[in-house]
Amino acid sequence: MAGNAFDVLMQRKPAATRKRKVACKAQPSGGTPKKAKAQQRFIDLGQADLGQRTCPACGFLYMAGLDADEKAHARFCKKVAAGVTVSGWKNERLHLTRGQSRIIELRGDDPAAHVKKLRQIKAVLDDTLGVIDETEFFARRHFIYVAKDNVVGCVCAEAITTAYPYSTTSGVITIDTNQPRDVLVGISHMWVHPRHRREGIAKALLDVVRQKFTYGMTIPTAQVAFSQPTADGMSFGTHYVAPAPMLLYAI
Repeated sequence: MAGNAFDVLMQRKPAATRKRKVACKAQPSGGTPKKAKAQQRFIDLGQADLGQRTCPACGFLYMAGLDADEKAHARFCKKVAAGVTVSGWKNERLHLTRGQSRIIELRGDDPAAHVKKLRQIKAVLDDTLGVIDETEFFARRHFIYVAKDNVVGCVCAEAITTAYPYSTTSGVITIDTNQPRDVLVGISHMWVHPRHRREGIAKALLDVVRQKFTYGMTIPTAQVAFSQPTADGMSFGTHYVAPAPMLLYAI
């Protein structure tokens, strides 16, 4: 990824790469109860696998030389080139306008025409970030950045109440589940079109989420949490919520 945290928070895994290792320190069972120990979870961010590539045109992560990944990349690159267009609806949920761009919100219970576009956006996220559970996806609220009628960014947000601080040692994230923090919103997925990086789109989307997610208030950055971030996503989130610590959930 081209050194920009605005691309995605959850990174697609190429077909030939193994899953990230996730481990959990378990509490001892049986015998005399002992003082509770902090339960910790780990995510090994690791390094890019040999042969792994990110297409500069579409942002697709794939394994170069692997036939299945090469074909999947070709299909996705064509899909991104075509793009998802949203010309505008009279009853769209418009939150912000910036010149020829706007930020709208789509939900799973919106009119059929809106949901159809949301499904098209989900297809892009599925290809880029990994397949998202449909029921969970449509239960969330989706903030869409539209530039000249083209969808170039998306943040998926959901109501949550608890998240956790973390520490990092040698590329491994450690979460102490005995230190829960109260939060109001979780960011499950974030995507920005590769051609529109470094334009402040991710920040603009998160600002709108904080302003519009809870009626009558702007959510403090300290009460925003992120789910399963990549190394770039971790960097973006850390800078966005500073000086508050970045919080994680749904690991």
